[in-house]
This record gives sequence, C-alpha cells and structure tokens, in this order.
Amino acid sequence: KPAEEGPKFDAKAAIAQACALAGVSSCSVIFTDGLIIAGNIPDDMHMEGLSAVAPTMLKRLEKHMCETQLGPLTCLTVHGEKSPVTFFSAGNLCLTAVHNGTELSAESRRELSRITQELSRTYSQLEAAHVNH
Repeated sequence: KPAEEGPKFDAKAAIAQACALAGVSSCSVIFTDGLIIAGNIPDDMHMEGLSAVAPTMLKRLEKHMCETQLGPLTCLTVHGEKSPVTFFSAGNLCLTAVHNGTELSAESRRELSRITQELSRTYSQLEAAHVNH
C-alpha cells in the first residue's frame, strides 16, 4: 500500500489561492474542451464563451511564440473596457483570472502559472476518463 498522501491540490483550493493574489477578483478552471471544473466568476459576467475559446487561442499563439524572440508564452491577457482577464493553460486545463481592474503583477502571474501547472498534474489522469463521456 502506498504511503498516505497529503490532501490533493484540487480546483476549489486553486480558486481560493488564485483569488487571494493581488489583482485577482475571481477565476475559473476549465478543461480545454470547455467543461467548467470550478470557479467563482459571477454569472452576470457571462464569461463562459470567452473561457471556452481561450485554450484554442493559447495553443495557436504558443505555436507562433516559438518563432519569435519573446520567449515561450506564459499567459494571454484580454483587456475589456471594465476589466482585464488573463488566461493560463497547462496540460488539459485553462485557468481564467478576472482582474480587479488593475494589471497583474509579475509575481501574481508567476503564481497563477504555478497553480495552473500544479492543477494540470492533479487532473491529468482524469483527461482520458473525461474524453470518453
């Protein structure tokens, strides 16, 4: 029997950590096919469509970033009139972070990227089961 593991890092824990960061007002975590795992973005923001296309946008941009001298793509920020939104992707997941009206600091972006990477490891084994539904 394997040794007892600590609590798994899940989407709800990730949402709580992400929203505690400077500049983040709400966020969601989705599978790359658009299925929402968890989130606290207010329904009246109607973010479902934008969040659903974000993984495709990130994948396409990632390919073109390799051709530039800018380095690898870390995230994508979309500026709306009311608030910017930043998307992070890793494995089969995308994290959407709605700003509280300000830019995210480099430290907040790094931490959101780390959270997304850690979540992708937690949920990677679910991808095969999820696709079969």
